[in-house]
This record gives sequence, structure tokens and C-alpha cells, in this order.
Amino acid sequence: MSEVLSGGGHFPYQSMFEDWRDEIEHKIEQMQTESTARNRPQDYSRILQRVHQFKNTIGSVNSVHNLCTRVFQRLEMSQREIYSVNVRADTQSMIRECKAWVCSCDQFANNLTSEFAEYKDVVTPVVYTVSIVSSSMHFCASKVGFIDVVFDSIRSRTSVILSSASSPLSFSSIL
Repeated sequence: MSEVLSGGGHFPYQSMFEDWRDEIEHKIEQMQTESTARNRPQDYSRILQRVHQFKNTIGSVNSVHNLCTRVFQRLEMSQREIYSVNVRADTQSMIRECKAWVCSCDQFANNLTSEFAEYKDVVTPVVYTVSIVSSSMHFCASKVGFIDVVFDSIRSRTSVILSSASSPLSFSSIL
């Protein structure tokens, strides 16, 4: 299955993901030196509540695994099989589900960022992680051939997350 994505034993975007990791580690180091006065310490429990709700619904392991499995099954099919009448309807349904899942992830990230702007140091790693998983799902689904994706949009999306000060993000406009 991994050979479908990489064309061999090496993931084609590994160096880019390593650059992203280095960039986020650098941001973490910078943020550790910053201090912020927080007016509402009870917001920590609200952040935790939102993250747990996301983790138990849209971002659950089963949800992500099932969707990834369906996407990878399509990636293993030939284009001829995908365009067959029997498979096409299910493939289009899977693509709509992927789009809805990505939009839900983006909405979660937007809400978290805008609602808890004072807690950027807490929220940014969560938003960044959700963005990477969402972007990866979007990219894999695009390989099936039905979603128009420019891989640079994923990079720009990540840059916006990392460089955002405390303003709400609009991921849907980045896609």
C-alpha cells in the first residue's frame, strides 16, 4: 500500500515533512520563552473539552482509519476499475465523505483558534496536528483523481497556522 503512494520504499515528501517538523520545533522553542497573562484560567477545561469531543467524533481513530482504508483501497485500483459503473458511485461517495471530513477538521481548527486566541501556545500544536492529518487525507484522496489539489496549498496552510498571531484562521479559503 505504501508503494502506491511512494512508487518505492521511500516516502516522496519525507524531506518536506521533516522540514515542517523542524519548523514546528523551532516555533515551540520560541513560544517557550514567551509568557502570556490569561484572564480566564477556566478556559483550559473548555479547550480540553473541545479537543476530547473532536477526538471522540470526527478525529476518532476509527473514523480516520475507516476513511483512510477506503481511500487506500481506491489507490490500489486501476483508473479503469475506478471509472466502472459499480465502483464510481461508491468512490464519489467516499470523496464527498473525505471533503466533509476535511471541512469538519478545518471548522474545528478555526473555532479553536478564534475562541481561544489567548491560549495560542496551547491551541497551536493541536491545530497544527489536525491540519497535518486533514491535509494528508486531502492529499491522499486527491490521488484517487477526483479532487483538484495543489500540494502547495497544504504548505501555505501550515505556514498560516505557524505564523498566525491571534487572529482566527480561515482554512476553507486556503484550500
